[in-house]
Amino acid sequence: MSIGKRIFDVVFSSLLLVLLSPLLVVIATAVKLSSPGPIFFRRLRHGRGRVPFMILKFRTLDVEDDRLLCSALGVCLRRTCLDELPQLWNVLKGEMSLVGPRPLDAEESEALGRRFVLHHLRYDVMPGLTGLAQVRGMRGALADDYLATRLQIDLEYVASQSFWLDLHVLASTPLSLFRTAAGEVLPLPSPVSDVGYDPFQQEKRVAEVARPQSSRLVEQAIGPLESAIAPCLRGALLQS
Repeated sequence: MSIGKRIFDVVFSSLLLVLLSPLLVVIATAVKLSSPGPIFFRRLRHGRGRVPFMILKFRTLDVEDDRLLCSALGVCLRRTCLDELPQLWNVLKGEMSLVGPRPLDAEESEALGRRFVLHHLRYDVMPGLTGLAQVRGMRGALADDYLATRLQIDLEYVASQSFWLDLHVLASTPLSLFRTAAGEVLPLPSPVSDVGYDPFQQEKRVAEVARPQSSRLVEQAIGPLESAIAPCLRGALLQS
């Protein structure tokens, strides 16, 4: 992680923790009064370089008849993603970043690692409180058809991450959350087929999508120029 990105994470997460402290207190009180149990939910996740850490969330589940059920308050918190606000503390501690691929639990990460050759590249950067895939509608649990698509978008971020891309994701997140909370179903990118049977083809396909768009545009612009110059160079060499 660059020093500039880390400074931005520390400053912005500290500011948000201060500004949102009244809301955090209200939510914590509501969780505590709604049902017995802890206020926070802790779960093991893997960060950059697969370093394990405990992610924080507001508890959204109640125990009834030895079963875990999502409470009415929990449904509201999950729909608005307010249950993830405590992860600002993870960002402040340096375990997460404001923007990056969303952290996966250990079992899901291991299963996807066996299926997708380039899954490990997600761990080249810090996991994020929000990410490029999330603002494109891929938030929460996904159907199996969209797992490869989410990975491609995550790798697109890994390959082209920049300060301006982070600002774009952060600026797009509130609108994405508002539309989701309002019950609007965000249009998902077209699912890509699982080509895990041929790792080399999968790597080529994912790497192509992961390349920055600017690189592809430069190649498209240079291609015709090379075609026009090549015959002239051959002719000059033959004459010499």
